[in-house]
Amino acid sequence: MRDNAERMPLPGNVDARKFERRRAPMSAKLTDLKGQFVVDCTVRDISVVGAQVALPNGQPIPEKVFLIDLTNRIAYKCHVPWWRPQSAGLAFQETHKLDEDVPPQLAFLKEILIEGKLEQVDALTAKGNTLADAVQIAGMTGAMYIKWSSERVRESDLMERLWKLEVENMSLKKLVAELSAEDSAE
Repeated sequence: MRDNAERMPLPGNVDARKFERRRAPMSAKLTDLKGQFVVDCTVRDISVVGAQVALPNGQPIPEKVFLIDLTNRIAYKCHVPWWRPQSAGLAFQETHKLDEDVPPQLAFLKEILIEGKLEQVDALTAKGNTLADAVQIAGMTGAMYIKWSSERVRESDLMERLWKLEVENMSLKKLVAELSAEDSAE
């Protein structure tokens, strides 16, 4: 009888969770529900109902977030039941497969995924991997990388062009104001 008693787990050591958690250190992103706040994180463990994430900079996060799993291309809408400066617990509310169509109001999730995957490729090539190897390690196809990186370039080109147009517009407004002032002085 004594042998059985010694083998029984102590009440404080029992894992009372209903769902099995997998240790799964993987790259992810957290964003608010509108995509305005984005932070890198690492998923420490995950189950069908939630996850624990490591936060690199101790920054507070909103009470409701999306966890974007870069590896599996899934976004989880989550409630944050607990937060500590270096980690947080997330309770899943909805799941969105980002390889499929998402509602228009959630299109920003795909943009964050794409930027995250391109960042992974950039980091891998900076560590000395060939571009082809980096693309494969990041879980992308060559065609996917070309498409996504060309969209990234177009977007940055558009922002640069917009900035130049804004500067030119301000210069033209100033010139028109000066010419108007000269005309009214005469």
